[in-house]
Order: sequence, then structure tokens, then C-alpha cells
Amino acid sequence: MILNKKWALFTVLFSIPLGGIGIDLYTPAMPAMVEAFHTIPAEVKLTIGAFLLGAAISQLFLSPLSDTYGRKNLKLLGALLFTLASIGIVWVPNIEWVIVLRILQGIGVGAITSLARAKVTDVFEKHEMRIISSYIAISWALGPIIAPWIGGYIQHYLGWEYCFYFLAFYGALTILINALLVPETIKVKIPFSLKKIMLNYKAIIFNGYFIGILLCMGLCYSILIVFALIGPFLLQTVMGYSSIIYGYIALIMGVGYFSGTLLGRALHAFQERKLILMALCAISFNIAIGLVLTVIAPHSLLAFCLPIILVCGGVGILFPIFLGRSLSLFPHMAGTAAALTGFGNIIIASLVTFFISFIVITKTIQAVLLYGLVVLLLWLVLFCIMRKNL
Repeated sequence: MILNKKWALFTVLFSIPLGGIGIDLYTPAMPAMVEAFHTIPAEVKLTIGAFLLGAAISQLFLSPLSDTYGRKNLKLLGALLFTLASIGIVWVPNIEWVIVLRILQGIGVGAITSLARAKVTDVFEKHEMRIISSYIAISWALGPIIAPWIGGYIQHYLGWEYCFYFLAFYGALTILINALLVPETIKVKIPFSLKKIMLNYKAIIFNGYFIGILLCMGLCYSILIVFALIGPFLLQTVMGYSSIIYGYIALIMGVGYFSGTLLGRALHAFQERKLILMALCAISFNIAIGLVLTVIAPHSLLAFCLPIILVCGGVGILFPIFLGRSLSLFPHMAGTAAALTGFGNIIIASLVTFFISFIVITKTIQAVLLYGLVVLLLWLVLFCIMRKNL
């Protein structure tokens, strides 16, 4: 099979959204899952953190192995695990088994997405990375945009179980297109050496600039996940809206992020430092506006959602910049670097998710304050760790 760059990019862009879809598709069904499994909201929220934890662990181990054994077969195995775990969730008797299978789903999706990123480094040159990173960011944004909208309708008309059947179907398609369209992409396989992998990890981990990028990526990702955790219960349980309305609001927030990625791409001529600071200032301004509006109109959906949509737009500018920087730092050990990039980004978001899972949000102003806390942490990282290399 001859490698075609366009087909390789297509398989990457088809695979990348699965990480977001695996979270956002079933979030409209989370209140229904509380009832179905006779549990509490905090335990259902933990299924998101469990998924992220599995994805983080998977990327840490599978990506370095792909430098030795290749990307394709490991990616196909990950897609198969994701598909089978998605089907299994429908048939388990309690929420504890759901959490276990969500970890397995995460392991599968971690293999899919991290090896897709490593494939980019195999196929494309360094000077192409910024444009390819913007395509990846746009593709990644499609999950949060489309998934909750589809999931809202699935939950309303079919029930929560069919959200996971949909995930299984997407996983099966991922297996099919990756098996048929693209050959193995790694040019030179590296003999397996645990010692060398650990030395590579050490070289990357002790790069302070790389750690700063990971923290920024993880906090940006956390901002996007906050609504998936608190939105279904705030909008549906507290404010009384349907799963379809939640799906549309999540869709609009995803469009906000997507618009931000497009704006960031249009502003590529700007110095990255200035663009980062401008975007973060805009995010902070909208958090402040959100606090004022939710004090004035605490029961208004518009007062809460509009500023947060604009915050997601600012994250859409920031995330591709940080992603592009992380992918270009270690081209000579792409699999290992992709592993740590994915692991660091997701483990940070997972920790934030576990923390938020136990916070009960009953007012819109509380939700805005939660966003503000994550944004404050992002400012601290930029000025305490990345100030010299921003």
C-alpha cells in the first residue's frame, strides 16, 4: 500500500474527534444514567474522569511502543477495545462496572488519538506542522460541537444506551478506514529499549518549557470539559431544560471553540506571544462579564451561556498554539513526545474533572466562578513557568 498524505491526514482527522465524542456524546444522558443505575450525580460524573484517566495511561505506554512496533496495528487494537467497551457499558448491572469500562474505553481512545498525532510527525515536515496542527485542532473541536447535539436527540428519543451504541459504531468505522486507507507510517522503527524510553522520558520531562506547555494545554482542555460536567445537571435538573436544549447549548459552545480556532488561524501573522496574551485577556474579561450578568439575572440561560461561549472561543485560539509548540519540540522521538503530550494534557484535565465531580453547582454564578478559577490557574502557569519563553 502506497502512502498518500491526503488519506493519511483524513484518517488522522477522522480519529482525533473520538476523544471528544467519547465524552460529549453521552453527557445529555447523564441525569438519565443517574436514575437508570440508582446512583448519585457525582458517580456518573466520575465516568468522565475515568475515561480521561484511561486515555492518559494508554498514551504513556502505547506511544513509545509504537516507535518499535509501528503505529497501525496498535491503533487498530485500541479502536477494537474502544468498540467492545462501548457495547459492554450498555449491559453492565451497576455504575461501578460502567466506570471500569469507561477506563477501558479511555485506553482504547488514547491509543487512537496519540498514535494519530504520532502519525502526523511521521508523514509531515516541521514547516507543515502549524497548518496541520490547526487542522487537528479544528477536527478535535468537531467532537464537542456535534456530539452533545446528537446525544441530546438520542437521549430524548431513544435513551442513554444508544449513545454508547453510537460510540461503538464510530469505533468500528475507525477500524475500517485505518485498516484500508493508510499503510504503516513510521519510517525507521527503533529497537525496544526500556532504558532508552526512560531516558527519553527524562529528557522531555526535565524540559521546563515542555512542562509549561502541557500545563497550559491541560488547563485549556479543562475549561472545555467544565460544561460537560456541570451543564447537564445545572440545565436539566436545576433549571428544568430538556436534553435537547442542553445539546444545542453545548453545540453552540463547541461552535465558539471552533470559531476561535479559525480566528487564530486567520491571525497567524501575529506574534504568538501577543496572540496568547490577547486571547487570555479576552477570556478573563468575559469571565468578569459573566459574573456581573449572573448576579443581575441569575436564572437567565443567556446571561450564563453567552460569556462562556466567548471563553471557549478564546481557548480555541490558545490550544492550537500550545499543541503546535509541543509537537515540534522533539521530532526525533515523536512517539515518546506524543505520549507525554497526550498524557500530560489529559491527566491534568482528569485531575480537574475528579475535583469538579464532587462540587454541587446549583447557581449560574457558581458555575462562572468555577471557570474563573481554572482561568486564574492558567495565568499563574504562564507567568510563573513560561514567562521567559512565552
